Amino acid sequence: MLKNLVALTIALIFLPAYTQDDSQPWENGGTFFSETELKPVDELTKQCPQFRNPKGVCVYNYPVLDETCTIAETRELGVFGMSQYLLLRTQQAVTFDEGDGNTYTCKADEAALIEMPGKGQARLAWHSATEREYLFISDVKLFHSASGEEVLAVLYCLNGTGGCVQGPLIWSGKKWEKLEHDGRWDPVYEKLPEGYRRHKSPPIDFSHLTWEEHLAGPEDPNCCPSGKIDFELAIRNKKLSVKSYKIIVPMQEKDSSR
Repeated sequence: MLKNLVALTIALIFLPAYTQDDSQPWENGGTFFSETELKPVDELTKQCPQFRNPKGVCVYNYPVLDETCTIAETRELGVFGMSQYLLLRTQQAVTFDEGDGNTYTCKADEAALIEMPGKGQARLAWHSATEREYLFISDVKLFHSASGEEVLAVLYCLNGTGGCVQGPLIWSGKKWEKLEHDGRWDPVYEKLPEGYRRHKSPPIDFSHLTWEEHLAGPEDPNCCPSGKIDFELAIRNKKLSVKSYKIIVPMQEKDSSR
């Protein structure tokens, strides 16, 4: 019952935003830096970090039978200002006793952005966790945008055919904040040709501030949208804005029987 409630809650929160699909298989392992390169964060790469909440997102009202957490990946994301940024990803599993001989193992993805200043100790700059059965963290990238902004783009994906959603964050000067859309987006979607709707699409390219959003027509199967919107974007007042766009859909064939 509780598991179903969690799944429903997640679906209600994220479903309206499922417009992007660029999922890559999330793999354990990854490229680890040598000990000398990781010296400021040695302890974080030897065991799961202490900053995560107990059981992370795996919080159920059942007795815990077993709990494990492993480092899945460390990766350099880039340099911003006087600091270097590292991505640390972990995978957690918590097994619960549901009673009547039933058990449930909750598996979670966790991703953390670690800032390594030129001087001083490494610190946690951002952290996210998801329960993998419903939603998993597919990718995390740090972009220097064409307009000079720093954007952290996190790709969350649904298991199954639900697609993915990009959760971008922007550096405000003090912390990472959600990159909201401004009011220039709604007028674009009001001009879609009749019968066309937004479809799963690749993530936004924040390096060049461009995006190809897919459009599905009334006759299109779910796999194969036939239209698209080519966007040129801008970041204005710390919000994502539309600079220009072009809606492209195939020409409708004339019905010669009429």
